[in-house]
Amino acid sequence: MAIKKHELANQPWDAVVIGTGMGGAACGYELAKAGKKVLFLEKGKSHLSGSDSLTGSYAEEYWGIFEKDEQQKSNILKKAGRWFTPIVDTTEQKISSRFFPFAGVGSGGSSTLYGMVMQRFSPDDFTPSVNYKNAEGACLPEQWPIQYSDLRQYYKKVEALFEARGELDPLRKDYLDPIAARAPIAEDDFSGELYQHFQQQGLNPYQPPIACDFVEGCLNCQGFICPKNCKNDSAKIFLQPALAEFSAELLDECQVLKLEAEKDRVTSIVCQWRDQEIVINGDLIILAAGALETPNILAHSTSTDWPQGLANQSGMVGKNLMRNLYDLYFVFAKRKVGHDGPKELYLTDFYTPEAGKLGIIQSFGFLSPKSTIEGMENDIQYSSVSFLLPIFKVFKPLTLLFIKLMFSRMFILVTTSEDMPYEDNQIFPSEQPGGSIAFRYKARKFDLDRISRLRNHMKTILKPYRAFLMKQADQNKNFIALACGTCRFGDDPKTSVCDADNKAHGLENLYIVDASFFPSNPGLNSGLTVAANALRVADKILGRS
Repeated sequence: MAIKKHELANQPWDAVVIGTGMGGAACGYELAKAGKKVLFLEKGKSHLSGSDSLTGSYAEEYWGIFEKDEQQKSNILKKAGRWFTPIVDTTEQKISSRFFPFAGVGSGGSSTLYGMVMQRFSPDDFTPSVNYKNAEGACLPEQWPIQYSDLRQYYKKVEALFEARGELDPLRKDYLDPIAARAPIAEDDFSGELYQHFQQQGLNPYQPPIACDFVEGCLNCQGFICPKNCKNDSAKIFLQPALAEFSAELLDECQVLKLEAEKDRVTSIVCQWRDQEIVINGDLIILAAGALETPNILAHSTSTDWPQGLANQSGMVGKNLMRNLYDLYFVFAKRKVGHDGPKELYLTDFYTPEAGKLGIIQSFGFLSPKSTIEGMENDIQYSSVSFLLPIFKVFKPLTLLFIKLMFSRMFILVTTSEDMPYEDNQIFPSEQPGGSIAFRYKARKFDLDRISRLRNHMKTILKPYRAFLMKQADQNKNFIALACGTCRFGDDPKTSVCDADNKAHGLENLYIVDASFFPSNPGLNSGLTVAANALRVADKILGRS
């Protein structure tokens, strides 16, 4: 018989996992499978029961075009599995921007929103300082404390569990393992036309591995919860089996406020569960609340032994924030373009060491016009031209119609570049536990110069197509949700938060397994690596490696 939710806090747990995204769900699943009694804590609502969840469309489609009420937006975002508390961008001294980051909060975390691309990091991604020797001021390690070889078996395991299908990167076949093929690109699809165009340019496009079952009527749910259960995310692959088959339980709508600890051990977890404060105990604590929230929790976990916050003797908790640098390219097509299909194109030609590791190119998939216009309004509101906001609102319906027409005639490509870690790009804890966090992030000249070089390449390889570039690289709002690096791992406790096994320095029972452990940020989709590493950490905990 399942334990009733209100009784979960009173149970003894072998492991308590904070967060159910790729890292938390993977690690908790493996521990539960090995016989551990596991409790998952999730800040958001669980959509596993399907009760009042909003699925099949972007959350923005559920509120009116003139919706102003922040609480109403928050309620809708919560039901849609999205981050539902505003965060504050303090980068500009004169203007602070307040917005909801496009991140997942709920069962499955951000994996419920992802585009399902399963991309491995490259062996050279684990030696970042070799690739970026002139990154002045960047806190780049010579190498990660683990290497590609440490993750290869786990990459293969996750790819199999998620049933990844696609082509192998032609430039990286030497160290990749075979996967199942996807259906070929339709002959009348514009992505097929671009595929051939890039090949004629001497480039190496391929269909990226996608974690999707491709059922009839599949919506390729990028940006929202899948209503057909064909998206293979961490909720479906890890969390549900852990709950159904092993000794695991889930407490959703549970906000972790702080961790209480002695000198070398976490003793309890203080949470806000719905309208009451509860205390939960576990022998092991797996922290995977995401690179924005994990440092916030640690910063509020102060004590006599940990005056700067838990696991923060190095002062690195919250620092070295990275988020990738993105640009969007709207390529004009001669015919109507459908955006409801999976991501069909991927190129790493400009992400090799020989090319300077400038970034990758991929098709974007579906981009919601409604979400786009909401972002535009927020950008205007918190900018030097905020006086234009009333005019924008008057023409908002017409602008939305124009964007819909534009999207129907354009194929969207996105370039992604690795950004460097800098100590003063960082997360600032909320004033109160569980409150709104703030952050500061400024792209440096070194990063923007690389973006400029990649833009020049894009101009060349897209000819003779007409394309509109929407510069996003220095815009924090749209991509801060892809944060990483704020609790980096490393061998030296003076310069890192956790060790090579992702165990927090100085604490015998706290592990950090979300993307905050990255000491550098390969400009590739990170979900596969986060999951693979979490399985590696579980094996370390269980003494299996």
